[in-house]
Amino acid sequence: MAQIVKLRRSSVSGQKPTNTNLQLGELALNTTDGKVFMAVSGSGGPSVQELVVTNTVNTGSISLVGAISASVISGSFIGNASGLTSVPFVITGSDVDGNTYDKAFTKLQFDDGTGLNVSESAPGTAFISIGSHFRDIFVSGSGMLRATGSDAFEVIGDGGVDITVSNTDTNTNGYTKELKFSTTNLSSSLNTRIENITGSFNSFTTSFGLFSGSVNEHITALDNFTSSVVYSSQTSSMTVLSASYAVTAAFALNAGAGGGGASDGAYAELNQTTPSTTWTFNHNLGQKYPIFQIFDTNDNVIIPSQITAVNSDTATITFPSAQSGRAIASLGTGPGGMTQQFSAASTWSLNHNMATDYPIVTVYDNNRKIIFPQEIKSINANTVEVYFSTPVAGHLNVAKGGHIISGSISVGNINLSGSGIVSSSTQITNYGFATTGSNIFNGNQVINGTGTIGIATLGSKCVTISGSSPIFNLSTFDGANFDYVIKSGSNMRGGMIMSVWDGTSSVYNETSTMDIGSTSGVTFTVSNSGVLNANIASGTWTIEVLYKALGCTAVNVSATNYLISTGYTAPDYCSGLFGSEQSVYGNSSDWLTITRFYTNSSLTTPFNGGSKYYGNSTADYGITLQIDSSGFVIGNYAC
Repeated sequence: MAQIVKLRRSSVSGQKPTNTNLQLGELALNTTDGKVFMAVSGSGGPSVQELVVTNTVNTGSISLVGAISASVISGSFIGNASGLTSVPFVITGSDVDGNTYDKAFTKLQFDDGTGLNVSESAPGTAFISIGSHFRDIFVSGSGMLRATGSDAFEVIGDGGVDITVSNTDTNTNGYTKELKFSTTNLSSSLNTRIENITGSFNSFTTSFGLFSGSVNEHITALDNFTSSVVYSSQTSSMTVLSASYAVTAAFALNAGAGGGGASDGAYAELNQTTPSTTWTFNHNLGQKYPIFQIFDTNDNVIIPSQITAVNSDTATITFPSAQSGRAIASLGTGPGGMTQQFSAASTWSLNHNMATDYPIVTVYDNNRKIIFPQEIKSINANTVEVYFSTPVAGHLNVAKGGHIISGSISVGNINLSGSGIVSSSTQITNYGFATTGSNIFNGNQVINGTGTIGIATLGSKCVTISGSSPIFNLSTFDGANFDYVIKSGSNMRGGMIMSVWDGTSSVYNETSTMDIGSTSGVTFTVSNSGVLNANIASGTWTIEVLYKALGCTAVNVSATNYLISTGYTAPDYCSGLFGSEQSVYGNSSDWLTITRFYTNSSLTTPFNGGSKYYGNSTADYGITLQIDSSGFVIGNYAC
């Protein structure tokens, strides 16, 4: 009877024999798990190992020599995998076009359109770098432009060229990323870019921006434009253009004369629509001293505070308050039209030879400011004379046309209405302003400085002082009446002082109101030389004084030389107390009694103090004097 040999076995899942259960080389089975075990010996000692069988799960490591062919391998894999193919990998995220991925792939392919660079810098290792989608860019006359790696390519607009980008296919050609260039912001003035335009044009737009076809219906024969001559002759209603203004917004075909040495009859107009105290007039007449006429919005001639010739093409017109209107600058017409410079003299005589009895006459001083002389007289058809009360240096402009304000023109023909139309003591007091006939002044008129009526002079001042101080020095007069008001807080008094003096003695009489509060701490005195002094015993007081001075006989005034400082403005009243930077002459040997300063010892040329504070080299009395643009002392400060 044949014997049946059975191997050791177990039907318990997961049961595994041990070395004590098996002899070397003996097999054992787990019939539930389908596994085969064998007892083996090795360098580590005897052990029980699993044998590989199909359709079961084996544990432990397997070392194979040779190839493995399998449809599915699960778990981890150790080895060089050089024979593996179609190994899957997962890519998730979005690309530059917005496509989203979360998918397994088995192949990664590179092509020349991706911008990726692949290199084998080390054996067996692939290096992948991001290259550039841009090719090398060459511009004639310039170096090569190359963008690599993460470089950005920048396009910059310049010279009036605008550059924009768009992600919309605006021209429907299939491309949605667009780079646009626009030249709409190029300067509207083309005269610096175009040397010659030949041929003909079809139409002009209002901005002169488009030319096309022919323009025979507009201009019969337009040959060329140059930088200096636009058109050489006049046809139909076209006005001849000259100078350097080809086609601009301000100089159209008949907008008036151009700049840079304009001819006789040239004029320019400024329309000041926004009220302003200063008008800047770019007349571009090429002449430093043209004739000016100023009109308000009601077409009435008005007189500004000052007109300054900045240069041969620009002037500024100044008013004491904001003003709107028009300004006309003209070079006159005819065979004449001229400007002549004069040195300091009381009479200027000019032979203009224009064969007209009544030319246009404008007078400038050496500071390029229009001034009003005492009188302008037309001697005959070819000669005019200008008269001043004191010697004056400057320029005289004469041309054919109308008339400006002079000694022979009645102010009644000029509208002086409004507040502050006539001002500036420099223009009125120093050089004289002849007003003839019966005149009506409408509105409030402001006169800065003093006013003279025959042998009488009127002036006023308001000062706030804490100590005794001279208020007025009237040494050139015989006597004066002073109307005053003094106040400090709730304390006030008004009064009048009548006074005369002869240089040796003085007498004065004061009458006043009753006090509001108490004003006993303030008294007045008048010196032998006509100085009104305010004497302050205590406190700070505001002194308001109006004087009316009389004097018909000349008083000899000696000139005293002073070395004074550079002028300073508030609050630096005392910065120039010991100054000696410039030499001037005062009309008194006493620093506190000087009423006016001059630049010469004959006391004919006033010193322009610019309303700044000055001290002298000896710091007399520790007081600086405030001197206005006409040399008058208008204030002082005790340092």
